[in-house]
Amino acid sequence: MKKILLLLTFCLAVHLGFAQSHRTLNLIEKTNYTLIGGNIGGAYYSGQYANQAFSTIDLGSIRPSLSGYIQTKFAKRWHFRFQGTWAQIGSKDNLSSSENFGKAAFRTNIFDFTPMMIFDIGVNKKNKSRGAYKNRKSNHWNWYLMAGTGLFAAKVNNYIEEQANGNIGSSYYKVGGTLNGGLGVRYALKERWILNAEALFRMSTSDDLDGAKNNLLPVDFYVTGQIGVAYRIPGRRFMR
Repeated sequence: MKKILLLLTFCLAVHLGFAQSHRTLNLIEKTNYTLIGGNIGGAYYSGQYANQAFSTIDLGSIRPSLSGYIQTKFAKRWHFRFQGTWAQIGSKDNLSSSENFGKAAFRTNIFDFTPMMIFDIGVNKKNKSRGAYKNRKSNHWNWYLMAGTGLFAAKVNNYIEEQANGNIGSSYYKVGGTLNGGLGVRYALKERWILNAEALFRMSTSDDLDGAKNNLLPVDFYVTGQIGVAYRIPGRRFMR
C-alpha cells in the first residue's frame, strides 16, 4: 500500500511540475521578453563563379558563418532584433568556358549588422488549442518569418581575376547594404532556454563580393543556414 501511495504521489508531482512548466511558458510568451542568442552554421554563395542557376548547384561553395543577436518581443507576435554576423563566402571557378575551371576563385569575409522584424507564425490550425497564446498545454515549437535591411563591410580576395596592370588576383575592401528575408523555428527547451534553426536569404547591393562582375545576375547573393541557442529574459509587461 505504501508503495502504491508513493507511486501516486510521484505521478502527481510530475504532473503538477509539467503543468506548472506549461503555464509558465504560456505566461512568458505573453510578456515583452528578450532573447540573447548566438548561431553557427554555413553560408552559401551565388555569383559569377558558382550557383547561378538550380542546374549548377555547387554545395562545395558552403563556408562557415557565425552570428549573435539581441531580440525583444514588443507585441503578441512581433519581435525586433539587432543581429551581427560574420560570414565567409568562397568558391572554385565553375564556369566550364573558363581557363581557370576548377581552381579556387575567391574568398571573402563579410561582417554585417542587420536590424530585423520577426513575425511569429505559431502552430498550425489543427493544434491551435495547444498554441503558445492559449491557456492550455503549451506548444514548445514556434515558426517565424524574418525580414530587414542591413549594412556590411567585406574583405575580398580574388585569386584568378586578371587586373589591368597585368597581375593575377586582387584584394580590396567593399561596403554596402543587404536586403534580408528568411524563415526560422524556435523550441522552448526550458523556461529560459531556447533552441532555434534559421535560414536567411541575403541580397547584397554589390556585384563585387567575389571580385568579378556577374554575367547573369545583377548582384551577388548569399544564404546563411544556422542553428543556435538563446537565453530568454521574461518581460514585465503582459500582452493580450
